[in-house]
Amino acid sequence: MSRARTLVLALGVLAGAEGRAQEPGALSGDVPAANAPAWLAGHRFSVYLPAGAQVYLSDTRTAGGIGGGVGLRDTFQERFILQVDATYHMLVGNSVVLRAGAGIQRRGVYTPAVLVTLSTFVGDRLTFLTPAHPSVPVVPPYALGLQLAPLRFTYEGMQVSLAEVGIGAGLEFPGVGFAYRLGVLEVSIPLE
Repeated sequence: MSRARTLVLALGVLAGAEGRAQEPGALSGDVPAANAPAWLAGHRFSVYLPAGAQVYLSDTRTAGGIGGGVGLRDTFQERFILQVDATYHMLVGNSVVLRAGAGIQRRGVYTPAVLVTLSTFVGDRLTFLTPAHPSVPVVPPYALGLQLAPLRFTYEGMQVSLAEVGIGAGLEFPGVGFAYRLGVLEVSIPLE
């Protein structure tokens, strides 16, 4: 057998082994199909650290401030997002914002995203007694809203987002409260 033919055969064997190592259609950084159940194929889990300001304002109460926290994100097929986080805020007392979100992002290095979020503010808050609300509300304020992440970048599974903005609304019975969010920096690290 000639050297050229041996080299071609060896390269063919190596190329075949490489093709079997990564399933066709799998995205880099996804949960490997051989190591995980079928329902996890295409999912990428990551921990993210958000920092910024968030406030809830209504005629009845005010909560929030500036701070940071930690969250868990599941990105499916590098496009669909499910996430939960908890952030600690100070200035208007000490409060924790619990937030869940679902959305979509662009694939690639530049990955802007839009999410629908549900937030609740627990802990300290300022309360105002008015004729419409003569007693202190017992249920923590919540808000359903949208979050935009226009300056978001992903490289090898790590993600950095700058200047995220969000707005939401919650019912006060009677009345409406509004939640505003400005994310200064968010860093996401994949779990592998």
